[in-house]
Amino acid sequence: MAAILRQAGHQVNIFDRYAQQKMNDPGREAVNNAMLAAIRNFKPDLIGFGTVSPLIYDTVACVALVRQSYDGLIVAGGPHATALPALTLDKIPGLDGVIQGEGEEAIVSLANGDNPAEIPGLWWKSDADSQPTSYCRPCQIKDLDNLPFPAFDLLDMDFYTRPSTYPIAGYYLSSVSLLTARGCLQNCEFCCESLTYGKGLRFHSPEYVIAWLNQVLTDYKINGVYFHDNDFLVNEQRIRQLCEMMLAGGIAEKIRWGMQTRADRISPEILVLLKRAGCVYLEMGIETALQSQLDQVGKAISVGTAEQAINWCRRAGITIRAYLMTGFQGETLETMKTTLDWLKQFKPDIFTWNLLALYPGTTLYEKMGHNFFALHDWHEAAIVDFYGRDHLSSVPRKERDQWQKKQLFPYRNYRRQRHVLRVNSLCRLSSLASNILREKVKNVI
Repeated sequence: MAAILRQAGHQVNIFDRYAQQKMNDPGREAVNNAMLAAIRNFKPDLIGFGTVSPLIYDTVACVALVRQSYDGLIVAGGPHATALPALTLDKIPGLDGVIQGEGEEAIVSLANGDNPAEIPGLWWKSDADSQPTSYCRPCQIKDLDNLPFPAFDLLDMDFYTRPSTYPIAGYYLSSVSLLTARGCLQNCEFCCESLTYGKGLRFHSPEYVIAWLNQVLTDYKINGVYFHDNDFLVNEQRIRQLCEMMLAGGIAEKIRWGMQTRADRISPEILVLLKRAGCVYLEMGIETALQSQLDQVGKAISVGTAEQAINWCRRAGITIRAYLMTGFQGETLETMKTTLDWLKQFKPDIFTWNLLALYPGTTLYEKMGHNFFALHDWHEAAIVDFYGRDHLSSVPRKERDQWQKKQLFPYRNYRRQRHVLRVNSLCRLSSLASNILREKVKNVI
C-alpha cells in the first residue's frame, strides 16, 4: 500500500507536465472532441473562455477549433485577458471581445443584447479583422451577496467531488472549492491572483457563506471544503463570526476544511477557533527563507513571522503547507540549500517549491521590461519555454535540475508521503489505494 500511496503525495508542476506532453496528445484530442460535441448539442448563443498566461496557447487553439463550425459570439476573460485585453483580441482573431476584470455582470449584459460599447470591462470588435472599436472601463461588483450561488448542477459534480488528495492536500476527501471574498491588500511583485478583482477587498457575508455551505452539503455527498480566498484571515472579526456560525449550525461536525492566508494573520487564539470549526489545513506563501529575497519581491513579511506561524499551527494540530519559490535574482545553489535546510528545521507538513514565473499584469513583469507576449506568437512551444525558463537567477538550468533531483525532490516526496499516511484513517487509505490501482489498470488497458 505504501508504494501505491506514494503517488498520492506526488504533484507535478503544471508547466513541467505540459512540457512533457506531445503536441498530438490523444488525450487532448478527446477533450477537443468532447468540447465540440457539447457545443453542437447545446447550441449556445455565446461562448466564454477563461484565460491564464501559461496555458494561453490552449485558448488560441480552442478558439480556432470552435470557429471552424460556430458563428456565435466568443469572448475571453480571466487574468491573462485582463492584463492584456487589446493584445488578446489581436492575437486570438476568432474572439469577438474580451472582458477585463470581473465577468459576471458583463457576460449577462452581453447575453441580454446590451450595447457592447456601454458594457463595463468589455473590449469589443465590430468585425473579425478590426482592432477594438469600443471599450468601457471595468467596474467592481459592489455587493457580492447579490450574486447567486454558482450553478453547480450544470457541472458533472460526481466527477468534481470524487474523493481526492488534491484540494485539501493529502486529505482523501470529497470536496468542493468556494470563494467567499475577492481581492488582496498586499502588493507582492510576482502575484496576479487578484488581477481580475481589482483593488481593495470585498466579502460575502457570513450568512451568505453559511447558506452556501448548507446548500452544497444538502446537494452533494462531500466531507471537505477548500476556501479559495486569497487571504482567508484578512478580516478576523468576520472569520470569527463565520466559525461560530459553523459550530452553532453543526457544519463543523460534517466537514474538514482548508484555506490560504498570510503568516502575519496567524495567532494561537484564532487557530484554536479555526480548529474547533473544522479547519484542518492552512496554506501560506513562505516564498523563501532569505529575508533579502522576500524584500526583493515586496513580500512585506519576515522569515521569523513565518517560523512562528508554522510552530503555532503545529501546536494547534493544523496541517501547514508552505509555498516556496526558486529563481530569485542573485540566487545561487548555496542560497537554495539555505532554504532547504530551513524547511528541514521548521518542517511544514507539505511544501511546494516552484520556479518564480513572470505573469503579465504584475509589477515584476513590468519591472523586467518584458514584452514577450507582444513580440511572440502564442504557440505552445514558445509559451512552455517562457514559463520553464529562469528569468532572474544566474544558476544554470542543468545545475538547478541536478540539485533538485538529488537534494530537494527526495525530501519533498518523503514529507508528502508521510503527510498522506498521517492524516488519513486506514479506511480512507485503503480506498485511496484501491482507486490508484484502478486508474493504473485503466491506463494499461
